[in-house]
Amino acid sequence: MTKVVLTIASNPRDAATEDAYNTWYSGPHLDEILAAPGVVAARRLRASDHQLVPGGASPQRYLLVCELEVDDVDAAIGELAARAAAPEAADLMELDPMPVITVWEAIAP
Repeated sequence: MTKVVLTIASNPRDAATEDAYNTWYSGPHLDEILAAPGVVAARRLRASDHQLVPGGASPQRYLLVCELEVDDVDAAIGELAARAAAPEAADLMELDPMPVITVWEAIAP
């Protein structure tokens, strides 16, 4: 079983959609993600105003951290990508720039 962490850094499309974005992302969308095969945990974070380096925060203000334990990492990522293609994503998420999606592997316990 392989353990990986998937992160997705994103923003709402604009200030007018921020509440709807957070309601959808923290509710139905997070439920979809948690129901995906191999997902053992997922949570959302918002960038703090307190940063180590002034102005050093990512341009994306929201982060999803998703932990997976799977036999086939590529298949699990494909399943999550299909779930990310929800119509609400196009309506509520900023797509220029695109969300930053990264898969992480452990290098130490």
